[in-house]
Amino acid sequence: MGQYVVTLLASVFFLSLVSIFGRLLFQVNGYISTFAAYAIVVLLTVLFIAARGNFNEIRLRNRKGELLFLALAQLGSAAFYLIAVQTTELAVAGLLLYSAPVWIALIYLTTKEEGVSQKIILPLALGIVGLVLVLGPEKIMNANLETGLFFGLLAGISYAFSFIFARKVKDVYNATAVVFWNHFIGFLVLLPLAFIIPFAIDTPTLIWWTGTGLSWFLGYLLLYYSLRYVKAQHASLIALAEPVFIAFWGFLLFQEAISLTTFAGGILLLANIYLISKQIQSK
Repeated sequence: MGQYVVTLLASVFFLSLVSIFGRLLFQVNGYISTFAAYAIVVLLTVLFIAARGNFNEIRLRNRKGELLFLALAQLGSAAFYLIAVQTTELAVAGLLLYSAPVWIALIYLTTKEEGVSQKIILPLALGIVGLVLVLGPEKIMNANLETGLFFGLLAGISYAFSFIFARKVKDVYNATAVVFWNHFIGFLVLLPLAFIIPFAIDTPTLIWWTGTGLSWFLGYLLLYYSLRYVKAQHASLIALAEPVFIAFWGFLLFQEAISLTTFAGGILLLANIYLISKQIQSK
């Protein structure tokens, strides 16, 4: 059990590194950066499968529709998050990405899916208050969200849907198959943009793209692998480390201070993440 907890924590660490590379790619269109990083993930996954000598593990099985929606949802969270970290503080972008449990709870309460009880309402309320504080009450009242906040919000909503569809395919596809199909489908969706949006490739850009792709590859491969062995409650608690890591990178590398309002909202969101995840994932 201990080794899988370490594996999950490693996945959270690698995924947090995406915020650094995304910020360094601030001069490159976010969709193009996502496309390039996805291409690298696909290449790394194919090499990984070839080394194992088992291409049969990525064969399409049942739940193809759910797998497609999972890929599209993850693509949305990835692309929107890269745009968010380019245009707002890393701590804020990370917290908005991890607003996903708020949206998951709202979706499950609305659809009455998975028998979610009324006990979820209190942690949901905490999460909504935390989200309002992170976004900024005055900006919400004036309907004047900055680009980074808007895309961070979209990233969190997309991440919520990726969580929902990941639960639907986890017993059909293993970690390698999910990583491959998520990124291959996303690569195909973004391919037309590579011919429409102008971009230039230089050495630093190629390095940051590679760093993003490698972080996604290692992060998601370790994540989907470890979730098969770590209890849901433990996994949700460990996942809280990612927005903390992201805030730390923003402070350490980009000298980004965290405002009192953002800090308070973050505490409420982190509490919400654990309480809601525990309530939903235990079903």
